[in-house]
Amino acid sequence: MLNRAGIYGDEGLWIRKAYREGILKRSITAVLRPGDRSNPSDYTHIRQGVPVVVRFIVAPGEAKVGQPGNLMPDDGTTVIRTKCIVKPIKDVTEEDLHGCAPDHATPELVRYHLAVTYNTALPSWDDVVTIWHFEYAPNAIE
Repeated sequence: MLNRAGIYGDEGLWIRKAYREGILKRSITAVLRPGDRSNPSDYTHIRQGVPVVVRFIVAPGEAKVGQPGNLMPDDGTTVIRTKCIVKPIKDVTEEDLHGCAPDHATPELVRYHLAVTYNTALPSWDDVVTIWHFEYAPNAIE
C-alpha cells in the first residue's frame, strides 16, 4: 500500500478533495499557492522535472511540519512540475492561470480562492503567488 508524502513538509502536492475529479481526469494542470515558493531550500518548494506525489486532503486543518496529514489513501497520482510562475496577483494573467481549477481561472478569482482556501481576508493585489504548471506521470504502483 502506497503512503507517499504523508508528512507535512515531505515534497508533494496536498490538494483539497474538491479538485480531485479534475486531477483524476487530468484536466487540472496547474496549481496556485500563496507567497513565493521558488526557493529550492524552502520545504514548500516543488522541484522542476522530478516526479511529485499528489495527495488529497480529507479535511483541512492546521498542518504542522513533520506531522502526518489528514489525507485520503495514496492512489499513486504523480505529476512533474514543468513551470513555476511567481508574481504579484495584480500581474497574473489568464495565460498564467491556464490549467488551474475554474474557481481561480482568472486574476479576479485568485484573491477569493486564496481567502476561502486559507480562511483569511482577501489578499492584497500586491500579494505574491506561485503558480506551478505540471504534466502527469504514470501513477505509482509501489
